[in-house]
Amino acid sequence: MKWQTARNGDEIYALEKEKLITLVMDPLISEIPETNDNIRGISFYQDKAVVFYQTDQQRPGRIGVLLANEPSILNGILVEEILGEIEELDENAKGIAPGLWVMKCD
Repeated sequence: MKWQTARNGDEIYALEKEKLITLVMDPLISEIPETNDNIRGISFYQDKAVVFYQTDQQRPGRIGVLLANEPSILNGILVEEILGEIEELDENAKGIAPGLWVMKCD
């Protein structure tokens, strides 16, 4: 399986390449009151809701990376920079959402 990598602050994310649908600059994300700590908020892309996830670092990236787990279910994360592709996940990678992993956290 191929993974697209991206960086936000000190974290490196691995995104399942076949689920990646688009990148959005400066997406408008609305907070969701009283939700899980790993959910940053909700946005919309082509009339579909996108749940944006975050890690404990909560950095303000400008690029929204959107993943489709099913045609009607979109997940996203904010990043500062898109990196390269990798073939394998790091053994210490931690799942954030389906198709989305954090590999490095300094």
